[in-house]
Amino acid sequence: MAAPSKGSNGGNTNSPRLSKPSVTRTAMNPETKKGKEMLPFYQDRVLLKVNDQLARGEDMFVLLLMGSLLKESTRMAYTYSRGKFPALKAITTTTKLKKDLEEAKKEAKQKSTQLSEVNKQLLATKKLAEDLRKEINDMSSTAQVEVKNEALTKDVKSLKDEREGLWNLLSNLNKDKKVL
Repeated sequence: MAAPSKGSNGGNTNSPRLSKPSVTRTAMNPETKKGKEMLPFYQDRVLLKVNDQLARGEDMFVLLLMGSLLKESTRMAYTYSRGKFPALKAITTTTKLKKDLEEAKKEAKQKSTQLSEVNKQLLATKKLAEDLRKEINDMSSTAQVEVKNEALTKDVKSLKDEREGLWNLLSNLNKDKKVL
């Protein structure tokens, strides 16, 4: 048999009792008066029985409580392990996504820099093309160039003829000089 519980003192308990009403001179229903007188008696008697039952059932209660606690702790551990995997997976996924985001930001910055360089080159090429268009527009047509070319060819031919005449003259003068 189990030892009496710490709160048990044999037939006497330290539990609070209903306080007795102060004596007032009001008329009380006889059934109410009888009920109030019987309440402390039953309260003492029931508390004694409950204390005895608790004292006897304490060991069994502790075993049941331990079994229940083990069952609940196992259930909590299972629930924890079931919840831990998705949480770890979410943390891992979040970490990977943050890393991927940083890499994407770096790559976007690098592409932006490259795009800026390409835009500068494109602008320079566009300016060069515009300058070449202006130069082409300023150029004469092929027919005009051919006419100018023919005129220059005639000028060159006349200059060659003149040069040849001057050579001949120079050569004749040199001969005359030698003769003299």
